[in-house]
Amino acid sequence: MLEIYKSTKRVISYLKYLRDISRKIVIRNGFEKCLLDKLNRYALQLEELPEKIDIRNKAYDKIKPYYNFINETYDKKAFLGYGLIAGTKSRLYAAPMLYLECEIYKDKEVFTVEPDIDTLRFNYDLISAMSDRLYDENLEEESIDYFDNIERDLIADIESQIEAMKEVDNKKLSEFAENIFIRFSEKSDAFKDIKRYGKKYVFDVERDLFDHRTLRKKNVASGSKRYSERYIFDDERELFDRHTLKEKNVASGSKSVFEQPLCYIAANHLFVTNIPNALSTYKALDAFVQKILQGDNFDNETLEKLLMNAISDDKTPITSLENQKQTQEIINSALPLPLSSSQNKAIQNAWAHDISYIQGPPGTGKSYTISALVLTALAVNKKVLVVSQKSAALKVVKEKVEPLLTNENDAIIGICYFDAGTSARNSLRNYCRYLSGYAYNLRYNSELTKLQHQIDDCQKYLNKKFEELREQEERLS
Repeated sequence: MLEIYKSTKRVISYLKYLRDISRKIVIRNGFEKCLLDKLNRYALQLEELPEKIDIRNKAYDKIKPYYNFINETYDKKAFLGYGLIAGTKSRLYAAPMLYLECEIYKDKEVFTVEPDIDTLRFNYDLISAMSDRLYDENLEEESIDYFDNIERDLIADIESQIEAMKEVDNKKLSEFAENIFIRFSEKSDAFKDIKRYGKKYVFDVERDLFDHRTLRKKNVASGSKRYSERYIFDDERELFDRHTLKEKNVASGSKSVFEQPLCYIAANHLFVTNIPNALSTYKALDAFVQKILQGDNFDNETLEKLLMNAISDDKTPITSLENQKQTQEIINSALPLPLSSSQNKAIQNAWAHDISYIQGPPGTGKSYTISALVLTALAVNKKVLVVSQKSAALKVVKEKVEPLLTNENDAIIGICYFDAGTSARNSLRNYCRYLSGYAYNLRYNSELTKLQHQIDDCQKYLNKKFEELREQEERLS
């Protein structure tokens, strides 16, 4: 018991070390210029964002391209950004002070934008990129501490304020972002020369002006017209933007706000970028450490064994979860899918060990085997969570399993499919409401008894058929 306690303490100490050192690790996600990311469709300036956007709303046509773009990729996410640092100082900046993830759903001709307050983050990328230490050639990258003591204290206080926020209020978040700027401009050397932008700010105008000058640097011919022999949308749009600017009499020497000295702009934006998993490392590790300390143990025994084996000299054996014979009986009697010997073995391994994996090239039946594993688990009243980086893999399992778990006589389904790129969240809500109403009106005892009789009858029928098959096999042999 004492040895287990010591090992747990060792794991906690190591996790704390990882948590604290993660403050010094800055992963370049491009968040210091995320609003000008051409590959991710730039950003959309937002004064107010209604939760529901129908086709009559002016924002409908602006939101639609972002929704389509996110659905076409698996590694992109929509964000709302609050406050803006824009300009140039050794490098280009176009980034919010704060940002949070949001989901964009579409139900018929109505878009729903649903921000998630639990993902609210301070823009570490922005602050670290502005640090003079980033450009100090005398420092090795691994040893750089991007924040000084004053900045770390500010960040710690900001994190505590973020932690206390329980709901999304765009006005309060805008004020919070401006307050962060004020505090950094008073105490951080990186912000001391940054002023508020005193002119009217319109992102589309500044972006077009920035594009215009970028095109000029690329030596796009001044007499080029909107249509060219070889049609490439991005090139034609850029040429059109340039001529539009020319028609507006924008002076060729004018600079966008992104090319001028750094400034702060009280503006909010919606933008799309890669999912920055690395930025939440500190919070994830801290939450994990606190959870272990509160309970004095791990809730997840498998994870505990993995960490113990990785850090401790004393190896913890991975124990068997189920009886192999029992698992095989379930596969033989309850599984409605035929299996090859390797697929059968894969399912046996999954039930016999805390962790197992199925490896093979595309088209060799991995998703089919996972579908069979899901059905095997359901046969013994187990809950199953299937996750995948790509939605296509989940769809294969869903299409294989769902018909076997759906009853024609009611709307109850045995599998809930969630794809963040669709309106699945709303569908799940509606389904939960349906289940609540269904359960309220259900006569539990009589229905369960009836179902049990049906199961018993089916089991007797199956046993009879299996006996007939065995007799036939004996005759043939």
